Amino acid sequence: MLDYPFAYLHKELAEYIDFSVFIDTPLDIAMARRLIRDFEDSSSIEKVINELSLYLSRGRMAYLNMLDTVKPNSNFIIDGSLPVNLIAEQICEEIL
Repeated sequence: MLDYPFAYLHKELAEYIDFSVFIDTPLDIAMARRLIRDFEDSSSIEKVINELSLYLSRGRMAYLNMLDTVKPNSNFIIDGSLPVNLIAEQICEEIL
């Protein structure tokens, strides 16, 4: 299993991929989950502000690009707004 955002679009890896999953998460939910994950134990608001600035300048464009490129080239697309445990269960069911 490989956690890799470009799936079949990476020419050197494509031949080794049997099944690609795209977790279609709305950008606001993805950002909220990331901030909670990465800054849960941080007391520095400057770090959060820096990450948000990077997201606005580069990260958001990358997310939007994946919707146009990676998503249509994936074998299975799942609703990323579902609770994380349901996402994991549905992916496991699809793989098995």
